[in-house]
Amino acid sequence: MKKYRIVNKFRFTVSMVILFLVLISAFSFAFGMLDVKGLEETKFVEVKVAAGDTLWVIAQRHSTGEKDVREIVYLISEINEIESNRIFPGDTLRVPII
Repeated sequence: MKKYRIVNKFRFTVSMVILFLVLISAFSFAFGMLDVKGLEETKFVEVKVAAGDTLWVIAQRHSTGEKDVREIVYLISEINEIESNRIFPGDTLRVPII
């Protein structure tokens, strides 16, 4: 069996770093870790709350089916800074179009 010696430590270190970066990039590409969803611009629609409306009903009305309604209710609460689930007729809410 042939033995190898490291002649130049700097060249060896640089080649190992490059090999490591190539392997990480290949792994990320193979498993879809390079999909950037955080940079998508979220569009909103303003909804005026009518009598009998709840966050759930509003979320169902404006859902496209891509996300669960519970996630949309959470997003509406976060965007409009609603701490409880109580909304009142006449309130205007920003609802994300998802």
